[in-house]
Amino acid sequence: MKLFNKYFRTFLTVLMITAMCAACGPARIEPIKEIKENETAFLVPLEGAAKDAEGNVIQSKFMSIDYLNQAKVATKRVIIPVRKRVTGKWPKLLGQFQWIPTMKVITVVRTPETREWTQEARTGTKDRDEALAAESSDSIAFRAGSTITAMIVEDDAAKFLYFFSGKKLAIVVDENVRGVVQSVLG
Repeated sequence: MKLFNKYFRTFLTVLMITAMCAACGPARIEPIKEIKENETAFLVPLEGAAKDAEGNVIQSKFMSIDYLNQAKVATKRVIIPVRKRVTGKWPKLLGQFQWIPTMKVITVVRTPETREWTQEARTGTKDRDEALAAESSDSIAFRAGSTITAMIVEDDAAKFLYFFSGKKLAIVVDENVRGVVQSVLG
């Protein structure tokens, strides 16, 4: 009888440990992304077919301006859904899984940017000579300083994201807009 009790207790201990391990694994925590007042946010799926507001599949137009306009988020706090991803042989028994996001929030910062392109290194936006150079019809070279302020309006946020994905407005102004201004001046 003592031998039976000993094996029974061992069996119960193993059963309890197995039951506790079955509940192991990472907790399901859905990330939260807060959208600032000066930002426009877009919620795009990371997997599966993209759908519009009516539920129609629009995968062929993925990341187009129309698609991005439909993916605009009106709220200021977005809860990002997650799904379970199995990472081992016995995920339920040993908790070998992880939670991965199924959607991504992309933001466009709409804060105005002012850039000063001056000849003196200590007066402009950057510590170097950024004056715009041109030449007259008589081949006389001259340099002119310039100041520009640019901003993204709410209605153009999807267009900005489509054409300049991942770039900040200051970089776009310094590279793209400055190039256009320089070519027109030239």
